[in-house]
Amino acid sequence: MTMQEAIRQRLIDLMQENGLSVSELARRAGLPQSTLNGISKGNVKNPTVQSIYLLAKAMDLTIDQFFVSRYFENIDIESLKRKQPLD
Repeated sequence: MTMQEAIRQRLIDLMQENGLSVSELARRAGLPQSTLNGISKGNVKNPTVQSIYLLAKAMDLTIDQFFVSRYFENIDIESLKRKQPLD
């Protein structure tokens, strides 16, 4: 699983657990609904730490608690590495 997929799935689970729609969570977090739509649909490849922090806080979680999930146990490390140009 990639980090993007893990964040997306964790966010969807938390929204369902808290009975929150995309528009309600975006409002609570103070983020544009388009940003949250992009994250929840997998269109945002690298959500910012600030966005994740605001989303977690809007659901009364710390950022640490957001990342405590089975989704983050088997992240594909290679997908996190940037390709370096050859010299």
